[in-house]
Amino acid sequence: KPGGRGLTVVGDDAQSIYSFRAATVRNILDFPKEFSPPAAIITLDRNYRSTQPLLAAANAVIDLATERFTKNLWTDRTAAERPHLVGVCDEADQGRYIVERVLENRESGTLLKQQAVLFRTAQRVLDCMMKAADPIGALAGAPSPPRAGAVWTAFVETVTELRAGRAGWPMELERARLWYEPHLDRIHEDCVTRHADLIQLEQIASGYPSRECFLAELTLDPPDATSDQAGVPLLDEDYLILSTIHSAKGQEWKSVFVLNVVDGCIPSDLGTGTSNEIEEERRLLYVAMTRAKDDLHLIVPQRFFTHGQNAQGDRHVYASRTRFIPNGLLGLFERTAWPIVAPEPGARPPREGVRVDVGARMRGMWR
Repeated sequence: KPGGRGLTVVGDDAQSIYSFRAATVRNILDFPKEFSPPAAIITLDRNYRSTQPLLAAANAVIDLATERFTKNLWTDRTAAERPHLVGVCDEADQGRYIVERVLENRESGTLLKQQAVLFRTAQRVLDCMMKAADPIGALAGAPSPPRAGAVWTAFVETVTELRAGRAGWPMELERARLWYEPHLDRIHEDCVTRHADLIQLEQIASGYPSRECFLAELTLDPPDATSDQAGVPLLDEDYLILSTIHSAKGQEWKSVFVLNVVDGCIPSDLGTGTSNEIEEERRLLYVAMTRAKDDLHLIVPQRFFTHGQNAQGDRHVYASRTRFIPNGLLGLFERTAWPIVAPEPGARPPREGVRVDVGARMRGMWR
């Protein structure tokens, strides 16, 4: 306090999303009663970032939390457009939708770097690694590709050794780097800088007890950039932001696209073991939604393709909209489906006739 006595603490319980780093929302929720008399609570609820429709939806999502300090954000930034809740067929259509919207925004004057694609974890990267894992065992018996020669043999030996786990952690990264280093000069112009990045990656990895811990940290909070040499800026240094929600905290963009707003992703299927974990997942969605200034798109794929299932099983699983946006909140969103399918020329309109209660008929079959 100005007089030199007392304590002021600023925090937002609705944005407590770092329990994997041992942070806990109890630090904020329990703070007032740690003192006698209890600490006074001063609510800062005016928002200068988002439009009112975006705040209304975000407020409604966090208002369903089991415990929180009551704080409904408001703003003078009025707008007619509600946040978009977009249904798409699958992950491929999800990507196409985002590309189309991002380019439309750019054509209308919104820079790429004023737009962001947010995701729960960097699972898109891990999926690529996992999809590549199954065929690795077949490499040893595969014929050498044309012009590969000894390079192919060295590659197969390296992959086989890594798969067997003989090198151990973190020497596995060094083993992979030693195979890759000779190709840096051939592939990249900035090979010196990239080599330094690989060495730094090894040093960082040595601080983690296992590959699992290292990948978990890298997935939830990937580095924002790698090192590079300073130089004359390019004329076109515009780029689209791709970020985990955790890394996006504290930042803002004009347009925000949130991937996979379905149960199993938000909340993550690994984050539903306890009620506290579920509540943190709710706060994670709230953080993602409040990054947007003007334009918010929550994307809900209908199905996800799977890999490695039984030969007689389905090639995909169906997903449902996140439990954090129940039916009662749908009026706060602009609900759309993409792509919009135009009727074929000459197609007949739906016939209107006798309506049949199919459910009643089926129940009658069991009487």
